[in-house]
Amino acid sequence: MLVEKKCKVSAADKKGDTALHIAMRARSKAIVEILLRNPKNSQLLYRPNRAGETPYNIDSNHQKSILAQIFGARRLNTNEDSENRLGYDLYSSALADILSEPSLNMPISVGLYAKWGSGKSFLLKKLENEMRSFAIQWIEPMFEFTKLVYLIILLLSLMVGFVLAFSTKNWISGAYLAVGTFLSVIVFLGGVIYFNKHYDLSWVYKLSLYLANQLNSLRTLLFVIFCSPPANKSDSDADPVRFIFTEKTKVTSSGTQTSVLNIITSLNIAVEKEFGLFTCRLYRVLKPKLVASQWWKFRTICCIPNFLIAIFLLLSLGGLITLLLETDAANFYSEPNEYTTIFRSIFIGMLCICGVVISLNLYTFLRIIKTLIFSHQRRIAGSFLRIASPKNENCISSLKKEVDTIVQMV
Repeated sequence: MLVEKKCKVSAADKKGDTALHIAMRARSKAIVEILLRNPKNSQLLYRPNRAGETPYNIDSNHQKSILAQIFGARRLNTNEDSENRLGYDLYSSALADILSEPSLNMPISVGLYAKWGSGKSFLLKKLENEMRSFAIQWIEPMFEFTKLVYLIILLLSLMVGFVLAFSTKNWISGAYLAVGTFLSVIVFLGGVIYFNKHYDLSWVYKLSLYLANQLNSLRTLLFVIFCSPPANKSDSDADPVRFIFTEKTKVTSSGTQTSVLNIITSLNIAVEKEFGLFTCRLYRVLKPKLVASQWWKFRTICCIPNFLIAIFLLLSLGGLITLLLETDAANFYSEPNEYTTIFRSIFIGMLCICGVVISLNLYTFLRIIKTLIFSHQRRIAGSFLRIASPKNENCISSLKKEVDTIVQMV
């Protein structure tokens, strides 16, 4: 009766539980079926509470699935609005529900066959809007303090203090500035979090959303550079549902390979906009391999994590600059003394270490520079035009390889 009176099905309590969470825990098939009678409410299946649980995960942890019984037994019921609008609302909601299933393996191809003038473009637009509404809770994260945030603030503060100390030759002033910068940024970000939670201010909300998106992009970039993705993921975790949309290019019988190339190119552009240009292009160079784990693992060289090598390299470069500017370590024509000899030995050792690390990874650095400068879409199109011919199977294999790369990247 409450659902018929247009009550808000998405209402949640203090724990973030919706009516669907509670019904799934109680294993009430009748209530779950009533709540999911409207296909638009299916997005609540993937909405997490404060503990990160979704109704879908709660149901999948039981041997006897309620969702399998409901969607396997009942037919879709149309309503008056759907009938008046030729069923577009119903079709788009049903398709969005199917495509939002987290356990589906990519890539998925869905064929839409209809007569000319039957409104396929209108249906595709409604389907895109429905799928965006399914993923809305995942694309609006709020900024929170994490270990990565503290680390970034610490590095920025040290950098500011380091620059001041070098410019003024006063290390005490640099230390004071570094501590003051660290505390000021912490207080400012804490104020953003507090006002966003307790006050309805649009500019604070936009700032928090911007900071959260930038932090997620940076975290993803660091994962790509220093970690290997997990091959086995825990089923208890709430997997985010995200969609990437491109231009709806038509595939024609003539020039099919060119049409597919345009689709792949537009998909590449959309992925770079979603995850960031640096992240996507660095992934193509580094290509992190899957590891038998449920979480990301640090990549290692001779049992040494890559991030430790990177930190040591940065510290060595900083030490080289310091010795170069503050001492006579690089001046081999000066008269040696006790301190100059020590500084010169440290300078030569750091220089050798940096030279060895850079030499061993020179090929990777050159590939990274080439990938960042030249667009991958241009390289795909250029290689395709060189080998394109009606009987050349290399075209199809190259396109298939590119699709596999995009799937692994996402």
